[in-house]
Amino acid sequence: MTVKGAEVPARSVRVTVAEVEGQRFHCPSAGLFLFAPFLAQLGMASVIRSASLPGSKDIPALQYFLSFLALKLLGTERYSHVGNHAFDPGLGLLAGLNALPKCTALSTYSYALDEVQIMRLQ
Repeated sequence: MTVKGAEVPARSVRVTVAEVEGQRFHCPSAGLFLFAPFLAQLGMASVIRSASLPGSKDIPALQYFLSFLALKLLGTERYSHVGNHAFDPGLGLLAGLNALPKCTALSTYSYALDEVQIMRLQ
């Protein structure tokens, strides 16, 4: 909890539509959801699978990718600025998570990718 009583998740975990159905969220970056149909049409899930990007139990590869994409669509230049979006549940939901991963998780994941995986993704 913050001083003002806002709750910040301790860590990012995957969420399903059923888990958030019926809930309302204040989301300053809700406009990013306009990209959701386009991402579905592109078949990003199969692209990520075919690139063999790594994931973890809590954050699968697709959710990591969507987290990075959400930050880029917002114009966030550095992973270290992800904390600026810690109170925006919509960004996490766009990525299928309760919240975006923290800076350390994003940078660790980024450094774990090798050239072959990046080339397959491209």
